Amino acid sequence: MLRPTGITADTVKRRLLGEGAFHRNYGVAGARLLGVVRDGIWDPGITMAAGEVAGVAGVLKGMDHITDCRPTLQMTLLEITTLALTDAIPGIAAAAGTTREHHSAEWFGIGDGATAIYDLTEDFVYDGSLEVFWDLGRGPVLLSEGTDYNIVWATGQVTFLANVPAAAEATSTSGLNPVLDMTAHPAEVDAVIALDGGAPTPVVFAWAGCTTGALTAAQIQAAIQALGGLFGAVTCTYHGAAPNDYYLITGSTTGAAMSVVITDGGANSATDELNLGVADGGTEAPGDDAANLTADYDYDPRDGVATHDVLTHDGEIAETDYLTNVAWLGRTADHPTEDLIIILHNPIAIEMSPWTLEEKGEVGCQVTFRGSFDATAPQTLPFEIRRPLPA
Repeated sequence: MLRPTGITADTVKRRLLGEGAFHRNYGVAGARLLGVVRDGIWDPGITMAAGEVAGVAGVLKGMDHITDCRPTLQMTLLEITTLALTDAIPGIAAAAGTTREHHSAEWFGIGDGATAIYDLTEDFVYDGSLEVFWDLGRGPVLLSEGTDYNIVWATGQVTFLANVPAAAEATSTSGLNPVLDMTAHPAEVDAVIALDGGAPTPVVFAWAGCTTGALTAAQIQAAIQALGGLFGAVTCTYHGAAPNDYYLITGSTTGAAMSVVITDGGANSATDELNLGVADGGTEAPGDDAANLTADYDYDPRDGVATHDVLTHDGEIAETDYLTNVAWLGRTADHPTEDLIIILHNPIAIEMSPWTLEEKGEVGCQVTFRGSFDATAPQTLPFEIRRPLPA
């Protein structure tokens, strides 16, 4: 006698025909096929508590209830795309071509009053990252683009618009309308000079033949230079025309600590005729440092050619790491054009299996998604199965 098999005329139509396709955000905004997949596993993840009652030897019908539901869909993604990786690793973010390095305090050079255009060392500087400074020895001063300098991003050229401070010597300037013909004052030959905070040093002039401003300035210079050392490079020049003329004595070195100080030489001092020194109507200005010119900026070390998407993890899981859904679509024999659909709602990737990175051929990204309850419908289990209507 033949035993019944349970086979009906529809049996061959209702079987599932292998695996199907894996989708993210199926049927909603952002829907996308995740590429070729294999090794699919579906688990509704329902945990039940047995309805045990005292006095009954087993489980009492009707007392069972669901205590937990954590549905999962697992797939091996064979197409390792940026989107697949960001889906598979919660908390990860990707940006194209954003590998950056920082150039801190690139030195352009020293402002010498002649050079106005400087080239950045690196090409492909990120717009908005450039900061340009000058430093006169008292700390860097941040400059403003468009006011102090312009930058041509295509060439990396920085052009200074403001006058770049150059190194300056200290000066001692006489008061206006000094005596020009010092042969009329042959006994007034003394003065005292101090350079760069050094000791006051007497200087003696010889006025023979000094009948003009230029000749008198030349004698002042010669007498000071004869002292030697730092004094050997001091200069004196005559400027202008009476009554707005003056003598200018310039120190031999540059920098903010440099100075030229002229004082009265005593009973035979010539400073009152020459109007030199603050006490006799002159003015004195310290030297100044040249500006050290520097720049800070971010640049692309790959010369601007984006070769990778850069995926970084911030160590946190955000609401945006949850997808709207993931779905598995498969075929049945009776509905080859309508898919059997298994959907997880509010899923997040909870596990990505390790990759075997040895050269053994094809490597897939096996990822497991777990569905999550929605706070607006906490009694609705976070999965659904859609079966095509009977033909």
